[in-house]
Amino acid sequence: VTESFTTYHLKEGAFGKRSASDVRKLLVSGNRIYAATLDGLYFLNRSSGIAVPVSIPGLTRQTSTVYDLLPAEDRQLLISSDVGLHVLDEQTLVVRSLNEALQSQLDFTLTATGAIYRDHYDRLWIATASDGVLLVDKNLQVLKHFMHEKENPQSLAYWTAVDFQQDPWGNIWIASPGG
Repeated sequence: VTESFTTYHLKEGAFGKRSASDVRKLLVSGNRIYAATLDGLYFLNRSSGIAVPVSIPGLTRQTSTVYDLLPAEDRQLLISSDVGLHVLDEQTLVVRSLNEALQSQLDFTLTATGAIYRDHYDRLWIATASDGVLLVDKNLQVLKHFMHEKENPQSLAYWTAVDFQQDPWGNIWIASPGG
């Protein structure tokens, strides 16, 4: 167990709320440490100690939050952000949107996505910003769209989710601002 810490500033002069210093999620992959922040996605190369921003199509200063990261196949990462779901090729650092593949199957406009999770059956659980939770297969085919229904206590407790976990019995637990 370490008793000393090293602080890295992902962006020079960035401190506090709505900055690159406001880290939401970390993911270690090889020699890189990815940081999902309120100011986009960065990776820290441990060898050089340099933080590098990763360009995500559509992210602007007004819509810059990266909420979640999830390892995918073939050295790729899934990225959930203010502008939807993307995939990063770790070798080329090219990011491409997955929104179009999902949008054609939905009856609402997919904008921001939140928590993402891969269950034991290799399905993805994707929290939308305000339209519930999507369950999709590994080919991005929407299997189910779960929504919050005020009059239905068996529905989602809220319109979005902040985390997913699967217990040993296969149940998916969904954490949300509503419980």
